Amino acid sequence: MSRSALALDLFRLLLPFSLFYGLSHVFASLLQARKHFALAAAAPAIVPAATALSLLLLGGIEALVTGVVVGSMLHALVLALGVRRACGSGVFRPTLGGPEARRVWLDTVPLLGGAAIMHGAILIDSGMAAWLPSGAVASLGYAEKVCGVLLAVAATAVGQAMFPYLSEQVAARDWQGLRRTIRQFSGWIAAASIPVVAVAWVAAPLAVAALFERGEFTAADTERVAGILRFYALQTPFYVAAVLASRVVMALRAPWFMLATTVVNLSANAALNYALMGPYGERGIALSTACVYALSAAMLYAWLFRKLRAREAADPARRAA
Repeated sequence: MSRSALALDLFRLLLPFSLFYGLSHVFASLLQARKHFALAAAAPAIVPAATALSLLLLGGIEALVTGVVVGSMLHALVLALGVRRACGSGVFRPTLGGPEARRVWLDTVPLLGGAAIMHGAILIDSGMAAWLPSGAVASLGYAEKVCGVLLAVAATAVGQAMFPYLSEQVAARDWQGLRRTIRQFSGWIAAASIPVVAVAWVAAPLAVAALFERGEFTAADTERVAGILRFYALQTPFYVAAVLASRVVMALRAPWFMLATTVVNLSANAALNYALMGPYGERGIALSTACVYALSAAMLYAWLFRKLRAREAADPARRAA
């Protein structure tokens, strides 16, 4: 079987994963809204466990794909049972009509557009890295995967844990308290992220060597990927802060602003890639990513504080208090 035919077969086998992944995300959000964080945090471990078991029992690339699909299905099932227990069976009855449902559909359109645009940045980075010497695209991918683990852990913890509390303050129209909460948690993010960036900068060669340096991945490859990883790590405080701010923007129901922000980010990403690739090579693309998230966080925070001050001034009850 040719590589293209094999890739097509694997793609078809993986298609159910998209459905199960989407359902899992919805069920996890429902649990987090009810402040049931333990199951939502632990259940994702089912997917790698099922994948490893499938590889041990069956072996081969098809076993890997089968394990991912079966694991994602079990993940969604476990979360669905948790939702049923926390929220009751009525939550599974779809309601497509009514003003709230229509508002959700209207909010979904710009968020889908924003997600599509933001994921386009990955294609831009890879496409522009292809202009660089051989191995740049692969090196960028290795570094991005290592940094992605760090960002996923940090951003998921902050975003999912904070969202219910931020939403409650929005619902209570406690604009002053919300601004205080954002400032407080932003300070904690900065205090926690700066040491993490410092450790990542120092330990990047050791981490890359431990993960990848075997077979045809040489010490020279380790040095190259570690250099990119160091620049990728610089985005950590800005990325997590942007996640926190974006949760508040979503709670304020401003999806069109999120879409505008992603358009600006994508344009800035391409421009900074071009400007920084010359002096820094593929490391410049990683540095561009850090700069883009810094810009994104700055735009989100500026809009948020301006909007919250305006709402506080326009709220007679809060102003009188």
